[in-house]
Amino acid sequence: RGMTAACRCASGMYRMDLLGKVKEKVANGSWDVVGLYKNQLYYIAFNDKTQECSLYKKNLTNGKRTRVCKSVNEGSVKVNVENGKLYYASEITYTKKAPIYEMNLKTGKTKAIINVKHLYSLSIYGDCISYNYSSKDNLVATAVYNMKTKKTVNLGSYYVS
Repeated sequence: RGMTAACRCASGMYRMDLLGKVKEKVANGSWDVVGLYKNQLYYIAFNDKTQECSLYKKNLTNGKRTRVCKSVNEGSVKVNVENGKLYYASEITYTKKAPIYEMNLKTGKTKAIINVKHLYSLSIYGDCISYNYSSKDNLVATAVYNMKTKKTVNLGSYYVS
């Protein structure tokens, strides 16, 4: 009762009931779901015209869609539903440090929590952000930032050919 699923199709994302009947079109074109929190669907949509990805939330009760931020990197957006927080990097840069942001999904307030140079992916594990970044000489490094202690530990690197 009331449960739905999302269907990925070339023409967009559709909300369906569990019997496969389409209830509504949620997004056009290319998209990637990053999380669900309190009946809000968070997803990244790619705009073919502008060639950029934007992070959206859609209220599944009233259908209202809101752009959370634009110019996000697909691999750098994660939702931690347990803590009611969304983590993302809106700017991926290879020349300067870019912030990883934390958004409180209850209040909508956003703050930068750490700056990372050459960031290309992140994951959330409890109170820690694990992220990968490229370093010199085609090396990819992994680090973990503890949000409680505000300390970073580098876990090592590997060579990418």
